[in-house]
Amino acid sequence: MEVAAVVVAVVVLVAGCSVRAVDPRRTPAATPATSSATPKVRYFTAPPIGVEKNPAARCIDATLPNITLDDYLADWRTIFADQRNAHPEGSFPTDAGSDAQRSERWASAPQILADITPGADARFAADVCGLSTIDGALYSGLELRKLRGHVASLGRETCITIADDGTKAVWERSRSLSRDDGQRLASEYQIYSAIKNVCPQLVDFTVPPNQIQKCSEYRPDPSAREGDGYICLGG
Repeated sequence: MEVAAVVVAVVVLVAGCSVRAVDPRRTPAATPATSSATPKVRYFTAPPIGVEKNPAARCIDATLPNITLDDYLADWRTIFADQRNAHPEGSFPTDAGSDAQRSERWASAPQILADITPGADARFAADVCGLSTIDGALYSGLELRKLRGHVASLGRETCITIADDGTKAVWERSRSLSRDDGQRLASEYQIYSAIKNVCPQLVDFTVPPNQIQKCSEYRPDPSAREGDGYICLGG
């Protein structure tokens, strides 16, 4: 049985950023137009309508304390060990290589992880356990729901990605993940639940820090026509 691909692919390349459309020839270059009447767009503030969950599903992480770095690393080691046993001719990271890669990922958002409250991983795991995105088992037959740290890691990974890319980028990526509405809704619910239960402080985090810095200065696009907006310096 093949390993289920359950980690939500939400990484996008942010080539720049955009601001509210204005006429660059009528507005000073250093002062992009804003409007208090324009509502701020928010993402993942409510669960998607129509998502299906299996009420009988049970996840081990839903009954245990928050995962540690060791739990996170052990999850990946178990998956790669299972892959090596099933496909000895394949090429997989060593335990040391996997630990190094995942430790770097874990450490990339220290403030986010430090702010996670006790029981957050369990709440997330219980909430998403019945989603189809959690279905699957290792070649050994061990269900992913029964692998310590696996489901909880999905919430952590989602929060780290949002800290890197912002909710807008994650939303845009989620809309193009799959043409299957069931899988798309499950993926979006998983992201919604991660924000709600694991990193609620990121609910309005639409733009990542590096993009905020890049957008600190503006100039009109030299080729802009009437109605075109500004582009960001350094973007």
